[in-house]
Amino acid sequence: MEAYLESIEKQAFELLERARTLIVAEKKTRGLSNKTLSGITGLSEDAIKNFCAGKTVKNAGYIMVTALAKALNIDLNYLADYQPTAEPKSAPILPIIETTVSHTEDIIKAYE
Repeated sequence: MEAYLESIEKQAFELLERARTLIVAEKKTRGLSNKTLSGITGLSEDAIKNFCAGKTVKNAGYIMVTALAKALNIDLNYLADYQPTAEPKSAPILPIIETTVSHTEDIIKAYE
C-alpha cells in the first residue's frame, strides 16, 4: 500500500510540475508580470512568484494552477496532457457478491 501511495504522490507531483512549466511558459510568451496576474487572479504577487519558481506547497499548487490557468485561458486538460476519447469507455458490470455477516466481521477485524 505504501508503494502505491508513493506512486500516486509522484504522479501528482509530475502533473503539478508539468502544469507549472506550461503556465510559466505561457506567462512569459504573453509578457505578463506577476503584478498583472495578481490583479486578474486575486492571488498575491509573492504567491505567483513562488509558484513560478517551483516553491509552492503541493496543496496550494493545485489552487495556483487552477487560478492561473483560468486567468491565462488554458484548458486544464491540456495542462494534464489529457485527451478525451471520442467515445467514453464503459465499465464492465460486475456481479453483486453476497457477503455474510461473519465475512464482513472478518474484514472489519482485519483492518483493526
